[in-house]
Amino acid sequence: VQTDAPILRIKSVELESEYETLLAEQLETQQRVRDIEMQLVRSKELTSQQRSTLEGELQTLQVRETSQRHRLEVASEQLKQLEVRSNLNGIVGTWRLDSNLHQRPVTRGQPLAMIYDPEAGWG
Repeated sequence: VQTDAPILRIKSVELESEYETLLAEQLETQQRVRDIEMQLVRSKELTSQQRSTLEGELQTLQVRETSQRHRLEVASEQLKQLEVRSNLNGIVGTWRLDSNLHQRPVTRGQPLAMIYDPEAGWG
């Protein structure tokens, strides 16, 4: 493996589900924002109260969209951190890595695999 190459990916059903839910919510919010913007641009027959209501809803949705974008960035970063990468060039020296780790709980910082650098010894 090369330095920084992915060795394995830890699966988190909860985190993946949360990410998918956030993504769906953001898409729904974005669609509603577009719908309101279209109504405001195209509807000349809106009363001032209707226009004001739509503009208020639009502001609320824009704040929600900003919050959703931030939460998605956080969830995306957390998912990215589930990917274990090699810290050096070498050979994965752990036998049956997938079966040894299958459904095994792990914690941050826990050694999961050995990378052997043929030129320098075990890393």
